[in-house]
Parts: sequence; structure tokens; C-alpha cells
Amino acid sequence: MKLVKGCIKRYLRLDRIVISISAILLFGWCAFNLLFIYAKYIKYETIITLENNRPTDTKFPGITICAPSIFKPQKLAELYDPFRDYYNEYEHWRRTSKSSNVTEVDLANRKARYAEFLKYETQALKGL
Repeated sequence: MKLVKGCIKRYLRLDRIVISISAILLFGWCAFNLLFIYAKYIKYETIITLENNRPTDTKFPGITICAPSIFKPQKLAELYDPFRDYYNEYEHWRRTSKSSNVTEVDLANRKARYAEFLKYETQALKGL
């Protein structure tokens, strides 16, 4: 048992020594690089100019918003009465429709609903 404890103590001491030596070497390497860069910087004449001006013409970068729609149908229904009636009629149809099969009439209704939505969305965007 004494032999095992002695080996563990020696290993822990060796581990601490290795970590200490590594830390000293890394610190020395970092200090050397900092001094090397500083010496290179000081070797040449350096001119630093600071100005505090406000630009007169600012060009903003182009921004693209990739979203299917900025306004939700509920928001457009709050803004526009004709769309509210149309939207409420659609919601009523959707809740009461029990068929899961999509028919030609359903597709036509969806296209008409989307066209109506786009019309009011465009109108809302112009008002921003």
C-alpha cells in the first residue's frame, strides 16, 4: 500500500512540474513575441493622425429582407375593413370546411385570397 501511495505522490509531483515548466515556456514565448513586435514597430518612424469628422454623405449598405410577407393576415384585417370582412369570411369557411381533399374551387379560392392579401399588403407598405 505504501508503494502505491508513493507512486501516486511522485506522479502528482511530476505532473505539477510538467505543468509549471509548460506555463513558464508559454509565458516566455508570449513575452518574446510581444517584445519582437514592439521592437519592429519602434524601429521605423511612425506617424499617427487622428481626425474627428462627421461624414456629410453616408451610403448605407443594401439590405434584403427575405420573408414571404411582412404583414400577417390578422394585422391587415385590423388595418383595413374590406380585408377584415374578406378574412373573416375565409376563416369561417376554413373552420366549417370538413373535406380534406383540395378541389379546383379551393385552389381558385386560395389564389383569389392571396391576390387580395397582396393588394392590401402593398397598400399597407405604401403607408409606412
